[in-house]
Amino acid sequence: NIDLERQIGVTDITQKFIMLPGVQLINGSPIIRGKSSLNASQSPLIVVDGFATELGYSSINPNDVESITILRDAAAAAIWGARASNGVIVVTTKQGRKGSGPPVFTLSSSLLFQDQPDITALRSANASQQVDVEIEALDKGWYNLNNPENNTGNSRVYEIYRNKKNGLITEDEANKQYDALRNNDAWSQKNLFFRTGLLSNTNLSVSGATSQNRYYISLNYQDNKSNMKGSEYKRMNLLVKNSYQIIPQLRFDADLNIAYSKGINNGISTYDFVRQRRYEMFQDEQGNYVPVYDPYRTVQRNQDLVNKGYLDWNNNLKRDFDNYDKTFSTFAPRINFSLGWNATRSLFFETKFQYERSEARDDDFQNLEMYSTRNTINQYTIISNNKPVNQLPKGPIYNLNSTSIQATSWRNQLKFDKEWNGTQHRVNFIAGTEITRAKTDGRKDRYFNYDKQRLTYSQIDAAKLAGGVTSWNGQNLSLAPIFQPVFERETRQFSMYASGSYTFEDKYIFSASGRIDKSNLFGAATNDKMTPLYSFGLAWNVHKERFFHADFINSLKLRATTGLNGNIDRSTSKVLVGVPMNNTYSTGENYLDIQFPENAKLRWESTRSTNLGVDVSLFNNRLDISADYYIKKSYDLLGSVQADPSVGFEKVYKNTAEVSNKGIDIRISGEILPKGNLRWTSTLNLSVNKNKVTKVYMPTQTMDTYLTGGKSREMEGKPIDYFYSYNWAGLSENGEPMAYNDKGEKVLWSTTETPKLSWLSYSGSTVPNVFGSFMNVISWKNLSLTPIFTYQFGAVMRAPVTYVRSGIPIMEDIARRWRKAGDENSTEIPRLYTTANEPYQRRLFYAQNTNKVVSADFIRLSVLSLSYDLPKRWTGNIFRNVQLA
Repeated sequence: NIDLERQIGVTDITQKFIMLPGVQLINGSPIIRGKSSLNASQSPLIVVDGFATELGYSSINPNDVESITILRDAAAAAIWGARASNGVIVVTTKQGRKGSGPPVFTLSSSLLFQDQPDITALRSANASQQVDVEIEALDKGWYNLNNPENNTGNSRVYEIYRNKKNGLITEDEANKQYDALRNNDAWSQKNLFFRTGLLSNTNLSVSGATSQNRYYISLNYQDNKSNMKGSEYKRMNLLVKNSYQIIPQLRFDADLNIAYSKGINNGISTYDFVRQRRYEMFQDEQGNYVPVYDPYRTVQRNQDLVNKGYLDWNNNLKRDFDNYDKTFSTFAPRINFSLGWNATRSLFFETKFQYERSEARDDDFQNLEMYSTRNTINQYTIISNNKPVNQLPKGPIYNLNSTSIQATSWRNQLKFDKEWNGTQHRVNFIAGTEITRAKTDGRKDRYFNYDKQRLTYSQIDAAKLAGGVTSWNGQNLSLAPIFQPVFERETRQFSMYASGSYTFEDKYIFSASGRIDKSNLFGAATNDKMTPLYSFGLAWNVHKERFFHADFINSLKLRATTGLNGNIDRSTSKVLVGVPMNNTYSTGENYLDIQFPENAKLRWESTRSTNLGVDVSLFNNRLDISADYYIKKSYDLLGSVQADPSVGFEKVYKNTAEVSNKGIDIRISGEILPKGNLRWTSTLNLSVNKNKVTKVYMPTQTMDTYLTGGKSREMEGKPIDYFYSYNWAGLSENGEPMAYNDKGEKVLWSTTETPKLSWLSYSGSTVPNVFGSFMNVISWKNLSLTPIFTYQFGAVMRAPVTYVRSGIPIMEDIARRWRKAGDENSTEIPRLYTTANEPYQRRLFYAQNTNKVVSADFIRLSVLSLSYDLPKRWTGNIFRNVQLA
């Protein structure tokens, strides 16, 4: 809890997870003790104040968190059931203080700054290098100079080159125009899109109590202005908790949590920015938009189409940016009630109910200044009798995406806690039932010629469009961009559980738990619908033994647990799943696209866990050490198996696969300077995890999945996330990439041999197997400095490579490409290919080889915070604490 308080300015509760042992953040999502499923969600179960929540992390105000407990072993199944296989994150929020007296206020405020994106780290080629590459490509005959409409690489360089080739300009004039492009740098206009981000976070809370009542109220307000101009949001979280002692034996609790956020998402990504050629400016010196050369249509072709009645087809990122109108909002209330009755001093009964809801929507208004709007309308415009016929209304397009979640939970629990003969015997026992229901539905709607003021739109002829639409260039368009999906999903569960422990002389502890979960998601057989879960545990407080005499050891506890947890994989279903589709190409009829065949034997995924641990405190409790060793064996995982051809599927998902995780979690916390004006505490977390697929019936046979790390690439003996690589053999004397085959021979990418898996080398896991954090809190009186370092080791990734293709940034290493015989001795960058259509196998030999495998290890300063607690004489008696950070 002390560590949680020291993390200043936290705006998302996941940022607190970096200090929790065994928790690994992958793309911002926590993973506990490795992945234990091939297809199911890896997210741990989130429990807030005694109830699992469907609302996610954003509904939790980090400032309200009293404690975070990570349940990592089999004991997690005791109360939280089948979804505990990925671990459980138990969040307890703050309560009203005990005892009567005046209310106590707490105020905190922080400012966080975010630098502009460092686009130079992307190592993109500069304008001159890009001009050189395009000229060389044109010299090789990549593009048709006589029929530019059949090209995919039209550009300003192409236009200059073509004009020179056709005698419209001289070579000197062409070179001057090339040099003018070389002197441009679109990156110099980055301030049009990026800025220094600023996030303010203010939290005010009040807590108090009377003789019968305890309350806690907090309000959090965040104002986030991203480092991408046009992207910002405001978020408010309100928490009201009240506990009322009706009579000494009867207590009523009521909690209300409301999370509301609203913002605009009009910024551009760094990828959108850097994919534009460096020599193409966004604006000219007068601030006018500079049209970007369309790779599919020349400037003259665009003008010809406009003259025929098409909308302006010019494209400019700044023009789009100035007209973005994308907003989002989320409203998520959570209410829970509980009634607790102390029947006796040892027996307590409680009934609890929770209702939560989330309404989220994204609104995207695209006016006619937006390229996407004009392009969509133009694509559905045809010429009839020399006149344009718009098959879509000419006007703004409005896209609405909405999602709704409703969930209810009802739990009844009986608790027994009694001691005999002083503390010689103690029994703790709970038993209960739980009923949960969660429903998620969503839809995407698109409205044409939408008027925001009058809230009107134009109807489209859906029946006519369903017959197929011919575009301006003769292409038959699909209907996917027009008609959007609707979905609904409902999950119902009933659970019974019991958990108990017996303690003898406060030294020896035996615990056991059991739970049965039933769900509507699984097969027809009763034994498939439910899963029995259990755990057993032993603990020994060694330091309380009479024979134990070590003055420097304050406490020593040994622990052991084993048991069974479960998980839910929603990637398939017990019944046949089909999606209605429109306009099959063969008959023009509507049809049903079968996603999954019936799987009447679908059942829960299971994980058997064993954990051995030790907790020790040393030197008057100044040093605390906790260490755990665990083994997790997951089975009945959904994996690919060969299907009976008569069912119409090549493969289906069955409960056949197995995965294992082994590892250690170590936490060391110490007070280096515990007293005085100068204080210093440190906490080190170290976790090691080895993940391995131990059983799979149908390993993927295609080379691509092993090279790119795609889905369904599972292989026995390898971790879930990994990739293979071609064994790099350098460049040939002609500048072509080569690799070693399984005989150790150098082969060109164009070899007539079919590459096999035996040609590849295992490169490693994309998920680190060693990770952790290191936090120091250094305080001088009321001033505190808190650096938090995170680290990871054991993962690999692919280094970025240059592809000379339309729409993809060219890396600066293109300047080192092979150009003449002998260059193969000093560079690994192949020559430009002879045509614009570079063969796929050539790209694989170059990009997916062992030379492009690099370490993903890092040690990172993730948090650096400075805080100051105002002296009590400044804050008076109203505020318990006022902190600036």
